[in-house]
Amino acid sequence: FPPPAHPNDHGIGPLVMGMTWTFTIIATVAISLRLYLCKKGTKATGLDDWLMLAAVVFQLVFQSLISTSYHFGMGKHDADIEMPGPFVNVLKFCWLGLVFGMAVSITARISIALLLVRLFGGVHKWFKWFTIVLTTTQTIVGTAIIPIHLLQVQPTEGLWDVFRPGVTRWDPRIVIYLEYFLQALYTLSDLAYVLLPVMIVWSLHMALHRKVGLIVMLGMSLFTVALSILKAVWIGRQPTVDAQYSASLAVMWAGLEQAFVIIMGCVPPLRGILKDIPGLAAVTASLYRFVR
Repeated sequence: FPPPAHPNDHGIGPLVMGMTWTFTIIATVAISLRLYLCKKGTKATGLDDWLMLAAVVFQLVFQSLISTSYHFGMGKHDADIEMPGPFVNVLKFCWLGLVFGMAVSITARISIALLLVRLFGGVHKWFKWFTIVLTTTQTIVGTAIIPIHLLQVQPTEGLWDVFRPGVTRWDPRIVIYLEYFLQALYTLSDLAYVLLPVMIVWSLHMALHRKVGLIVMLGMSLFTVALSILKAVWIGRQPTVDAQYSASLAVMWAGLEQAFVIIMGCVPPLRGILKDIPGLAAVTASLYRFVR
């Protein structure tokens, strides 16, 4: 193998690390405040809280694995990574991180679904069953894709050891089409989990500043949907040149989407704690007067 062309050029690696770690930390703070609120006694800790905590743990493992991949050169142009050892390790830790990233997507959305069913399911039966069916479907598909990803190449080490001889592979369209279907479900749920409750609550008589808060929530949901679509766009990309470099962007979209789903799921339970932050009530009142 030729020596790396520009070994000191980190490419988009620092961007991927900076973006994903920033929002992972925000997600960690959000779940910490959420559990603090439960401990404070505002409400009992429920299954949705523990599932969201599990999602954050999976997200931190995901971040640790892609950080290890970055140590070996993730984000660099392929020609700038030493071959074969470091290059194989870049792919290895990205693949291992992918497994935990998929676990984040599954557990966080189950947590959100449980919360919404508890809040709205007793009054709107249609919303309860819509949420249950959608969440069950995406959970089954998402769980099934994890072993499919690992078994699509035999032996499994062939996923990251691209120089290994004697590797057998499935038709790549099998995994790609399943991923497209799963991302479509995730995109639908990210929009429906916020849009439908906003439509339900908007029809109620409430203060203007609460409606503004709902609009902000909807805007955050649309950003999560955009990340989900970006992630889906990169699923089918299989460039023959700079493949690892191109895949690094997919890692960033995945990490951001996962973190934002966690943050979105923690926003509603945190309403009670926001009133206790010194000075926030005055800021909120000022914004309210400004909007009016």
